Amino acid sequence: MKISKVLPELLARNGVSLSHLAKETGVPKSSLFDWTTGRVPRNLNDVKKISSYFEVSLHYLLFGQEDPLVHPVAGQEEDQKDTDLNAFLRRNWSSQVVGNLVRKYFD
Repeated sequence: MKISKVLPELLARNGVSLSHLAKETGVPKSSLFDWTTGRVPRNLNDVKKISSYFEVSLHYLLFGQEDPLVHPVAGQEEDQKDTDLNAFLRRNWSSQVVGNLVRKYFD
């Protein structure tokens, strides 16, 4: 995950401190700090709050690039993109987190 690089860049670019971001979003400062040191976020709702605050996509915040499902890579088949996303989710997030994500955004 690139959040450990993307979040500090967004903070610097926008002149925002971790303390201010925590106050504005309600995300614990300790969680924000953990993300900047490489810990994987466990609460997708908190990540969504941060992406909304900075007006960037979840994909950009987590991976440092535009979402390939929204901005397809030339020549990549739709089924392959779905498979790649599913494989990533299985490798990096628990089934409970993935289940919550799917329920929240696709139900």
